[in-house]
Amino acid sequence: MSENKSNFCCAKEKLFTSGTVQDLIDVLELIDDKSLPIRVIEQGREDEGIDNFWLCDIEVSSTGASGYEQSGEVRLIGGE
Repeated sequence: MSENKSNFCCAKEKLFTSGTVQDLIDVLELIDDKSLPIRVIEQGREDEGIDNFWLCDIEVSSTGASGYEQSGEVRLIGGE
């Protein structure tokens, strides 16, 4: 992934705007470093009674980026 795309989460670009498996695959294919660990973040989890969480966004921090000097990560962000 080019330097511009590797920090797209910092540019506040919405990568994942639809909810199909193919959309998810297409976004994940944009990530050059396929060895990055994956983190799942559930926003709104403090609200009891929310049973259904949906993938809302994907963020990527490349290894070497500020705050991720040792290891980058891919964040799958869910919400209701």
